[in-house]
Amino acid sequence: MEPLIVIAVLGLVVWVVSAPIRNARAGGGEDRVAVERDGLLAAKEAKYREIRELELDHRTGKLSDEDFRAQDRARRAEAIEILRALDDLGADDDDPPAPARAAPAGDAATAEVDADADAAQAVDAPRA
Repeated sequence: MEPLIVIAVLGLVVWVVSAPIRNARAGGGEDRVAVERDGLLAAKEAKYREIRELELDHRTGKLSDEDFRAQDRARRAEAIEILRALDDLGADDDDPPAPARAAPAGDAATAEVDADADAAQAVDAPRA
């Protein structure tokens, strides 16, 4: 009788432990979107960090104006691509629309990234 109980308990443990694996195979569509969204959000934060570091390097004199403009333009274009990919995945219905903001002086890419950054902050803000 005791070996049957041990086998039953082990079977139950294996079943419980393997549940995430079984669920990942069954509901892969939603999980893939969530994984892709998480990857894009991480890429967005990394790109924003790159842009801030680039601006710091420019302010401290490590980059010339010409080099800064070229690198800044490239990084902001990459950020725009990431934000568009996030938009393509779809926004949550619970997220409020981003407040309108006047475009800062500069080229169109800078204005778009800054506006998208505000929208991303509104989406990422913790809910009360």
